[in-house]
Amino acid sequence: MSSQSSTAWLFPGQGSQEIGMGRALFSAFPKAEEVFELAEEYSGLPLRTVSQRGPEPTLIRTDYLQPTLVALSVAFVDFLKAHGKQPSVVAGHSLGELSALYAADVLSIHDVLQLAARRGRLMSQAASGGMLAVKDVGIDRIEALIQECQEGVVVAANFNSPNQLVISGEDSALDAMVPRLSSCGGTCVRLNVQGAWHSPLVSSAAEAFRTDIDAATFNAPTCKLFMGMTAQCEDDPERIRELLKSQICSPVRWFELVQAIADLGATHFLECGPGKVLKGLMRKIFDDSNRYEIQGVDNSKFIRDLATNGAVR
Repeated sequence: MSSQSSTAWLFPGQGSQEIGMGRALFSAFPKAEEVFELAEEYSGLPLRTVSQRGPEPTLIRTDYLQPTLVALSVAFVDFLKAHGKQPSVVAGHSLGELSALYAADVLSIHDVLQLAARRGRLMSQAASGGMLAVKDVGIDRIEALIQECQEGVVVAANFNSPNQLVISGEDSALDAMVPRLSSCGGTCVRLNVQGAWHSPLVSSAAEAFRTDIDAATFNAPTCKLFMGMTAQCEDDPERIRELLKSQICSPVRWFELVQAIADLGATHFLECGPGKVLKGLMRKIFDDSNRYEIQGVDNSKFIRDLATNGAVR
């Protein structure tokens, strides 16, 4: 890849949010307001107000959070493209995959915002159980303990880095897994999510969401698109559609995906959303930070530099 084409846009999912996210973008880019107005029309919720003022318990509700995060990422995509930037590669972590599909021109703004609103609503209705981030235990050992667990449904959900795996399942099963993982030297952190995402416990949401996906128009991507289920570049619109149908219940192979993008020659990454979750994972995926540069877009300096002189890649 050339220097110009070595930039990959990565889109975060749930867990990246904070009250006031996108504030600098709203000030510099009036179209962001239009994006949120459209997202509010499809969701029927006051997304902009809650994202800027809270309260936090409302923001982290799945039916609020998912359309909010996608709307913000969509607004960042529009801002970047309005200032002459184009991605060579895109990928999204879980929910962020919808935003990546928009950045790659697979989905229109109307379809992506409608799908985000519907996904959030369906997953909120299906919410049960939870998720647990596990560090410092080998993936093979975690998967063996999952197979041995008899206390309820539990599965591997997010392969975030070689040293961090998120498991998802019923509360009883997660509670039983904690002492077993701790005895192996693991650190366990319960995630602040409403349900057991990427597990069979949300299969009802995935099944209902298939109808919405079928109603959307899928176009061929205009840049390389990597998807979390396969950790591979996908270019066939109908295959992309089918993968999205299974995504809610399937594991996210994130660190494999990022490694595959780096193997293409990508050296510069933009985290196209709030927070620094993906930046943190990059540090865990690559031992040598000199191999890459990752830059967040949700800050006033980035937005000011791009708006005034295009001084970012």
